[in-house]
Amino acid sequence: MAILTRQWSIDSNVNNKISITTKQLPEIASNQVLIKVHAVSLNYRDKLEIENFDPAKIRHPYALASDMAGEIIAIGSGVTQFAIGDKVINSFFNEWFDGNFHGKIDHTIGTFGSSKVDGVLSEYIVVAVDCLVKAPKNLSYIESSTLTCAAVTAWEALIEQGHLKAGDTVVIQGTGGVAVFALQFALAHGANCIMISSDDGKLDQLKKLGNFQRINRSITPEWHLEVSKLTDNYGANHILELVSGSNLNRSVSAVSFHGNIYLIGVLEGFETSINIHPLLFKKPKLHGIGVGSRQTLQNVVTAIETLDLKPWIDHVYAFDEVPIAFEHLKHGAVGKIVISVSK
Repeated sequence: MAILTRQWSIDSNVNNKISITTKQLPEIASNQVLIKVHAVSLNYRDKLEIENFDPAKIRHPYALASDMAGEIIAIGSGVTQFAIGDKVINSFFNEWFDGNFHGKIDHTIGTFGSSKVDGVLSEYIVVAVDCLVKAPKNLSYIESSTLTCAAVTAWEALIEQGHLKAGDTVVIQGTGGVAVFALQFALAHGANCIMISSDDGKLDQLKKLGNFQRINRSITPEWHLEVSKLTDNYGANHILELVSGSNLNRSVSAVSFHGNIYLIGVLEGFETSINIHPLLFKKPKLHGIGVGSRQTLQNVVTAIETLDLKPWIDHVYAFDEVPIAFEHLKHGAVGKIVISVSK
């Protein structure tokens, strides 16, 4: 039976580059399932995907977004690990399942919501079961949709790569999805957190999550000096670099001896000039964090259930309000922005 689905796609023929299109889904293969999508969350990466879209180089239209939570409504003949009715979420990559990804350096891994793999901002999707895990039992569809990119990125940085432990000092830049998940994970592990933002109002909202110190970067642009004061000049064991550009030099100045800097966000761009002297002297580790594997997503689900953590959601928009949601994303959110797909 042919199934038609509405999806939000990148489309060069409209002013804001996105529009609702209708697509006929393929027949389900033996290793695939049909999912009714209930909720999709947006990421800064989705904004970049739209802004950097070049119709001369990239096939289009293709569906947006990488993070969804949905219900399995049909399964392929070879599927044994899932059943009809299961609530599931997808991994960010369609071919990175566990460990560190290895391959040729010119190989680009397929990610949902890109020119290589259709996104999930659709009423229905067909997905291989290798890309799925069961959603946390303690979360709704809306809440579960926030985990694929932001939560996995924060967990991959602090836990998988940084081996965060109680008493460590963690500097977190911003108040977006990755930042808020990092705050939640760090507090749950007994770390001391320093939040950096230009908006005190946003930091005030997050006080409900627990105690943390704060620096307003608008008032204190040289925030690394304040980090030194707050840590008795020892510096931070972990710094989530969510700005990049010239800001990276401040992170290098603020990190402790043998500390960790996680390169994640690019609000100030992909390129920078860096002073390597502190790197030679303090010997920190610079980790490039490109989200994480399906196993890391499973680890996040287990932690969410064990710690009973609830994602911080700024606003939920209807499926027809996606352009408004992207405007909100452009101007900054506290935590996550979610699209409710099913009525």
